[in-house]
Amino acid sequence: MHQPLNQLNVSVRDRMAALFLEHAQQKNYAQTDKLFAVLMILQWLAGIAAAVWISPQTWIGASGQTHWHVWAAIFLGGTIAGFPVFLALKFPGKPETRETIAVSQMLFSTLLIHLTGGRLETHFHVFGSLAFLAMYRDWRVLAMATVVVAADHFFRGVFWPQSVFGVVAASPWRWVEHAGWVVFEDIFLFISIQQNVHEMSEVARKQAELECLNADIEKQVAARTQELTAEQELLRSLMNSLPDAIYFKDTQSRFTRINPALANFFGLANPEAAVGKTDADFQQGAAAQQKMADEQSIFATGQPILNLLEKSCVGDKSSWVSTTKVPLRDAQGKITGLVGISRDVTTQMQSETQQRLLEVQLHEARKLEAVGQLAAGIAHEINTPIQYIGDNTRFAQESVATIFKVLRSHEELLAAAKKSALTPEVIAPAEQLVAASDLNYLYAQVPAAIKESLDGVERVATIVRAMKEFSHPGGKEKIAADLNRAIESTVTVARNEWKFMADVKMDLSPDLPHVSCFLGEFNQCILNLVVNASHAIGDVVKKNPGTKGIITVQTRRDNDHVVVRVTDTGTGIPEKVRPHIFEPFYTTKDVGKGTGQGLAITYGSIINKHGGTVSFETEMGRGTTFILRLPILPRSAESAAKNQEVNVSLSK
Repeated sequence: MHQPLNQLNVSVRDRMAALFLEHAQQKNYAQTDKLFAVLMILQWLAGIAAAVWISPQTWIGASGQTHWHVWAAIFLGGTIAGFPVFLALKFPGKPETRETIAVSQMLFSTLLIHLTGGRLETHFHVFGSLAFLAMYRDWRVLAMATVVVAADHFFRGVFWPQSVFGVVAASPWRWVEHAGWVVFEDIFLFISIQQNVHEMSEVARKQAELECLNADIEKQVAARTQELTAEQELLRSLMNSLPDAIYFKDTQSRFTRINPALANFFGLANPEAAVGKTDADFQQGAAAQQKMADEQSIFATGQPILNLLEKSCVGDKSSWVSTTKVPLRDAQGKITGLVGISRDVTTQMQSETQQRLLEVQLHEARKLEAVGQLAAGIAHEINTPIQYIGDNTRFAQESVATIFKVLRSHEELLAAAKKSALTPEVIAPAEQLVAASDLNYLYAQVPAAIKESLDGVERVATIVRAMKEFSHPGGKEKIAADLNRAIESTVTVARNEWKFMADVKMDLSPDLPHVSCFLGEFNQCILNLVVNASHAIGDVVKKNPGTKGIITVQTRRDNDHVVVRVTDTGTGIPEKVRPHIFEPFYTTKDVGKGTGQGLAITYGSIINKHGGTVSFETEMGRGTTFILRLPILPRSAESAAKNQEVNVSLSK
């Protein structure tokens, strides 16, 4: 079912009206006008023939002679036919033309009826004329023709019945009967005209819809063509302008298109020279094979490769590139090839390598600075046990000398006893020596002095081991380390920094797993946090002399991470300072007390090198807690090997 006319699209409705008027009605009007032009001439000739052969016999009887009707047929018929023929040929399709033809056609019918003396057969010419006039598909033409016929039958029926009915006298209502048959035919012709007009409208509507659809399609095609042209121009501009290597490949890893930048790297004067070739035609060895393997993986899985760092070598030229490759699919989703973009990052890699070297140097300098700052404290820590080790050793030396004297006197007594010469005179000096030596005192104090000396040696050894572990430079790769032991060593080394300000509480998880880390950098981070905590507590102690704060170092496991928390009971961090505490060289300490690098180094090391996080919790007047989260598992060996390869190659 088609849409009602008032619901059609405006453009369709307008085009439908134009087609219906121009190509349906007007064309039909013009063709029918030309048909009647021929028909008029034929009817005129037929009227002359009727006047010559039929009219005399009809009107006079058996004898025939040239009747005045012949001249009427020639001249009146010519007049009736001439004007509509002229209009049909000169103004086809005009309303005046078809209306004139309708009147003339009916007048021809009246002329033929008159020429035949009102014979019944010629009355059928009226019905035939109406059928021909219906070809106009215009009810107004039929209405005008019907009026002419009815008027003719009425007037001639009243004043000249013999010319229309073939009788001398006729009923005054006989014209109504004839007019009624004409109207009867008109009813069916009107219905036929309405159906034909409806069919013509449907044809015009369908053609209008088709034309509008075609026009829309053509507009869409033109717009899409323009878009494609613009996209092609944009792609061409990008391909020719970007310094990055851009290329397209089929599923066999053969180049289908490359840009001038890649052609220049391959040493080609024309980018089209690479079409149909593979990386193996330009690069040798494992690099080309690896690229083909990566691309075949894309075709097999449909997964893109993003920001892959790879080395490209062509002849004596080599560079590091960051490559992204994505699959190309057709309308059905089938992979038809890939597009790749490779950006030369050699300079960037070299800069990053230099930056990493500078970071290492800065870290080592910071470490040496920390060691230097701790040296005086460590010397003091070692000096105390060394002093009492020396005092006890001297006491032991003197005590041993006294004991040796007593032993020698007893040796003399033993020799005298063997000779049976043991007399009171021999025994008396030995007794005096024993009494003077106070052996009971030596029995009690010498073991205690030796024990204190051993404790002092152990204390010195502990400090030296802690210093050694803290100062160990570490390797270039992460190692599985005992963080609890590292924290204990660092806290021990920094003891002189905090012992006058705070007590340190160690809450270390006994089941803490070893963590893959750069141990030297981790030690530096803990030292930075402990020293910062001591300084924060120092600000509180200055206001409350004779008091001490508490530094708590806690370790816990949290799923696949280890969490280290360093808490102080200091002043807390002011609101306006909090956004800046991890910025390099930012410090609120007095000149000479801090460089502003401690927290920045800690932040960079934990996040950038260990893949962890650094955060803090603080409350003014209550203190601050710094929280380090480190992943337990190390990076993959492949990733580490790739970085090592890059570093080695760039250093070369």
